[in-house]
Amino acid sequence: MKAISQILLLSLAACANLFAQPVELSGVVFDEATYLDRNQASLYNPHNRLLNLHDRNNVLAAEVNAGLHLPSWLALRSTLQMRLENERDTRSRLTLRELFFKFSPTSALDFTSGRAILKWGTGYAYNPTGVIEPRRHPSDPSDRLRQFRGLDLAQADFYFRASSLTLVYLNTLQTGGKWQLANDHRLAMRLSTLFHGFDVSLIGFWEKSRRGKIGLNFTKVLGAALEVHGEFLGQRGSEAPQHLIITANAPDTLFRFPPFAPLHEHKRRLFGKYLAGLQYTFGGKTNLAVEYFHNDEGLSGGDWQRFLDYLVFANRQLSNPKWLGPQGHLAAANLLWSTGVFSTTGSTRDYLFVRFYSSGLASTRISGELSALKNLHEASAVVIPTLSVYLGHEISAYLRWSGFFGKRESEFGGLLHRSVTNVGMSWKF
Repeated sequence: MKAISQILLLSLAACANLFAQPVELSGVVFDEATYLDRNQASLYNPHNRLLNLHDRNNVLAAEVNAGLHLPSWLALRSTLQMRLENERDTRSRLTLRELFFKFSPTSALDFTSGRAILKWGTGYAYNPTGVIEPRRHPSDPSDRLRQFRGLDLAQADFYFRASSLTLVYLNTLQTGGKWQLANDHRLAMRLSTLFHGFDVSLIGFWEKSRRGKIGLNFTKVLGAALEVHGEFLGQRGSEAPQHLIITANAPDTLFRFPPFAPLHEHKRRLFGKYLAGLQYTFGGKTNLAVEYFHNDEGLSGGDWQRFLDYLVFANRQLSNPKWLGPQGHLAAANLLWSTGVFSTTGSTRDYLFVRFYSSGLASTRISGELSALKNLHEASAVVIPTLSVYLGHEISAYLRWSGFFGKRESEFGGLLHRSVTNVGMSWKF
């Protein structure tokens, strides 16, 4: 990674000298302390006996964005981040989040090559058609800790009238001892057009040795305050791993191996991901976002209940006074393996996301946000209020709390933590 940063700086300096253009620099320094209330009744880690989770951690990071705009036809951009993370010990990491150039020989054609973060989906909390963008998490769709990293790609954009066609080839650049491209060829296509006031995009994605995916998304502004959007992504069969408890005769079962397999891999039926949402702006300072998300690859209501019954059975085996025996060790392994159901899109099929944001709380320097994610198959939810204060000179501070609600035998009530508190500060330059 040190070699990458040196090449980046040398490239920018060389281009600046060659074309006598200034390099645009910006960046951010941020620090966030996190305090975690561990869930002693967690289905996966009862009384913190299995994972020995800590109750706090800290992230300190500095990020620099560099851009070089050359006469109308060539641009170079990069984002480099240095990160220090402290929990049990301190770890440092240097990440090249983006480094790409954009070549525009004509007004109807663009070429992009390098590592870039793209956005193809129209959703706020979910992005099923974002097949080549970082997978968002509904609890933090804005990526406040700047963890998204671009993909290594070559892209061509063709523009004609009210439409555009984007073709992308992706392959991971391995930057270990020897720089080389991995053997993970992927292709993506997006055809976008304006149709009766709707911005519509047709999405295609193909990956080596896997079935292709086809999707569609749209967005439309209605009046001065309302925006509606939707997405669909589908494929024949599913490579998503499923927990084998859904195939067992009874939930009182313990497995002797990691119990996951792509059970629907060879099925011919269509597996889809659907998103429908809206955003409404009140008076310019307040915004409401609502999204419904459905995922055919998630567990059905019956399968989810069977999985919860299996976790309860494993917990009973673990709480047995003889839990240190073979059965106890097997129960512990099953609980740890079961954390594999955690997913950014959720473990079941249907979710409702709501976000309310206002930038005019008591003062123009104070903003507030309230987000909630509800599992529609049961009475469990995540609620996240955030209060931010602008201190001046591009310095901001915030307080964020995430509360997980629901009974123990539920998705959010049985997680590893009962609540998470984040206190952070950032300085932009």
